[in-house]
Amino acid sequence: GKPKLTIRRIVDELRAEGYELANRQDVEALYIQLPSLPEERVRELAVDETQPLIVRIVARELLG
Repeated sequence: GKPKLTIRRIVDELRAEGYELANRQDVEALYIQLPSLPEERVRELAVDETQPLIVRIVARELLG
């Protein structure tokens, strides 16, 4: 059959490794929650490499 698209293969591999997809509600909650945190906590999240990339990106954007 037709080979899977590269993105689909990556998504499947990540799921097999136990990573979950962030759904729309999770992303919305992140955008609502992070601005309510103290600035120091947002700074910590922005540089914490153990956090998912989306958390670090949103935190950095908030900090400008």
